[in-house]
Amino acid sequence: MKALVVGGTGELAETLRVILHVRWHELNLVHIAEYQAALAVLRREEPGLMLVDCSDNVAICCDFISQVRACSDVPLVVVGEDEDVTAKVRAL
Repeated sequence: MKALVVGGTGELAETLRVILHVRWHELNLVHIAEYQAALAVLRREEPGLMLVDCSDNVAICCDFISQVRACSDVPLVVVGEDEDVTAKVRAL
């Protein structure tokens, strides 16, 4: 299965890869830092899972999630360190 980690750092992507690899040994995790590049990969590769880091800019992240939902029903997990409950609800 292929999974995309969008946004965040390479360190976050590596941490997620290690955690997920424990359960899914065949997981191929790809980190894409830029949201627009991730949309192109999403359309081309059709991954089985997408993890989106919304730590930096919740508004941009939410716009990206809307774009993803407009073209795909890929399972999507939002990760981030934001303490703002409103931001978390908006991302969901």
